Amino acid sequence: MSEFFSILLKVLYFLLVFGIIISLAYFATRMMGKRVPGGTGKYMRIVDTLYMGNERALVIVRVKDEYLLMSSSGRGIEIIKKLEDFEEAPSHSESTFEGYLNSYRRQKSLKPGILKLLHKQTRDRDETDNE
Repeated sequence: MSEFFSILLKVLYFLLVFGIIISLAYFATRMMGKRVPGGTGKYMRIVDTLYMGNERALVIVRVKDEYLLMSSSGRGIEIIKKLEDFEEAPSHSESTFEGYLNSYRRQKSLKPGILKLLHKQTRDRDETDNE
């Protein structure tokens, strides 16, 4: 009987530690999400960022009513060009953690369609090879 209580205490201890770790991860992620670059400044705002490898990115920055395409790399930041007639896509608070999570979900939801298309093309090619 004491062996049963010993196992039960170990399971409860594991669940308690697991719950604490999950809670800490949740709150740390929320804190980091608020500090992610791309927030708003008093006069400037990062509209979009495209990461292109280690320490390389293309960034669209809004300064007052102008939009600038900039490159960011290990060597520094350069203005590539001023974007004329640029219109922002409507945003749904992507500067929050929930916004980042929703944009990640949208990106992931596109991949199964692409995989299905590739699988279909491979299957069609295999069928023509077998004939």
